[in-house]
Amino acid sequence: MVWLPLMYVVSSTDDSPQRLADPDYVILENTGAINYRLTSFTTTFCSFDLTYYPLDSQTCEIPIIVYGCDVNVSTNATRMERSPLSKEPLDRVQGEWTLTNVTLSGNFSAADVSYFKVIVRIKRSELYYILCVLLPMVMTSLLTLMVFWIPPGSGEKISYLVTIYMSSTLYLSIVGDTFPRNMNQGEHLHRMTLFLIFIIMEGVVAIIATVLVMRRYHEEVATDAAHQMCQANPRHRVEKSGDIPESGSTDNEKQLAKNITDAGEQNGILSGVSESIVYRAPISSRSVTFKQIYGMKLSAALLDRIFFFIFLAVCAPFYALVFII
Repeated sequence: MVWLPLMYVVSSTDDSPQRLADPDYVILENTGAINYRLTSFTTTFCSFDLTYYPLDSQTCEIPIIVYGCDVNVSTNATRMERSPLSKEPLDRVQGEWTLTNVTLSGNFSAADVSYFKVIVRIKRSELYYILCVLLPMVMTSLLTLMVFWIPPGSGEKISYLVTIYMSSTLYLSIVGDTFPRNMNQGEHLHRMTLFLIFIIMEGVVAIIATVLVMRRYHEEVATDAAHQMCQANPRHRVEKSGDIPESGSTDNEKQLAKNITDAGEQNGILSGVSESIVYRAPISSRSVTFKQIYGMKLSAALLDRIFFFIFLAVCAPFYALVFII
């Protein structure tokens, strides 16, 4: 009869430590040493640092307690290897995680209790997350920037952005089940969450910027019509009044006046119920010229380019922060 110490896994998912099964046989050497192998399945837990999720590696410590009379544990081995009977190497374990290293560390003895730690290092298989999560979201972000290269006169800028934003939201609702939900208050958000928040904010800010560009474009349409009328009738100016006089006005002038009125009503430049165009005396020297009023404003096309480079300057460092640093 051979006495063997009792071994328990402390970090078991059960309410109490899990005892490791006794070996089927032992090997007694001529020196008095006894060798045996333990084969057991256990379920344990450990804390993960998800800051770099999904491009992360984790270290899990599994403490094992040894009970016995005057037992002293000595961890001479610095690395645990797979059994020679196993056909696959240590780093070829199938699944979401890849087992990179297993080591033994430390020992503590008090009375008849000793323990040591099995340190397991695992690396997440990131190919799925790169191809199915990160790459589509990066492409969506780049497509959002392309809205600033669509001509304002095409009328497709807002609809294009709304389509991109809705598709991103729908995609996130589908892949959101793959993200970890064990974030507690006080913990740092992992970089995947920061990246997705940035993508959503980018879409919202791009919509706001596009609204400003479209508003400026419609102002240009109205003011260009006014400028054409001033060039066609240099001795007259346009201002708000009651009705358009029928006498002294050619058909071309009436048509220009109607175009300006329609453009003003659509873009908020002219307001009121009965505003229209009337021709007055020549512009006095105190009047501000057209060039002075509109010459200092940025055009819609220039605003598009400015917003594009601003977004690009913000996105590039953020991508480097998320994926490289």
